[in-house]
Amino acid sequence: TYTEALIHHAKGRPVLQCCRSFGRVPFLKTAFPGTHILLWRDPISQWLSYQINDYFDITSLSILNAINPPEVIRLLRYNIGLNEVRAENFYEEYSALLKFPMDSKQRYQIFFALWLYHMIHNFPLCDMDLNVDQLTQDPEYTEYKKDEVNKLGISAVNITQCMMPATVLSKT
Repeated sequence: TYTEALIHHAKGRPVLQCCRSFGRVPFLKTAFPGTHILLWRDPISQWLSYQINDYFDITSLSILNAINPPEVIRLLRYNIGLNEVRAENFYEEYSALLKFPMDSKQRYQIFFALWLYHMIHNFPLCDMDLNVDQLTQDPEYTEYKKDEVNKLGISAVNITQCMMPATVLSKT
């Protein structure tokens, strides 16, 4: 209903940017047949951007805690030792998941598994993809993707202005 209202009340061509559309793309593509572009970042940069507080790690655990998850999610839950957490409401489950001990290796393992699962499932469903890190750093990639965007009939969007902070990793 919310997405439908956004589209219905848009002034001009509606453009929706859906963050965290994990598992929602098949529904969105069926319900709203438009042009679907997958925006993505390299996994390390994306994971580092999540490290501002506990929210993203606990949300990832909530995905692992799903009732009747896909097999890969169930195996990951088993691998990290997360027993199902069931409570009266989401707030209580979230509070219980906050107490689950994880080191950075486990946090990244969970993130990367979900990131990869998302990429495997969403790439084939979208009309094109845009790696925003590569748009920032590679003019040839940007020109190629600009042509691809134009071929989809999207002429009012200038992707050449995409700028993401670059992640620089040293040995330390």
